[in-house]
Amino acid sequence: MNTGETLEHAAVREVKEETGLDVEIVRLLFEEEYQYGKSYCYLANLIGEISKPSLAFLPEEETVFGTMLHSAAWHSITDKKDDMQVSKVIAILGLNYD
Repeated sequence: MNTGETLEHAAVREVKEETGLDVEIVRLLFEEEYQYGKSYCYLANLIGEISKPSLAFLPEEETVFGTMLHSAAWHSITDKKDDMQVSKVIAILGLNYD
């Protein structure tokens, strides 16, 4: 996070920097502890036309973390319903994809 930045502003900025997409935060869905600190999951709306996401290349992060992401694409939530994070979102939103 940047100095003086709220969690919501950081989320919007990170989405833009890492995918090229503009979003607006609707609400916080959940937060959880993990080995590097705390993770926050927000529900967000896409602003403007649905476009193809793109990945940012951040050389400083590549040096520290190695290659983490290779591509970005839209997926159906039903195809990802068994993913640990996606299943939490589905439960919190009260969606049924059984």
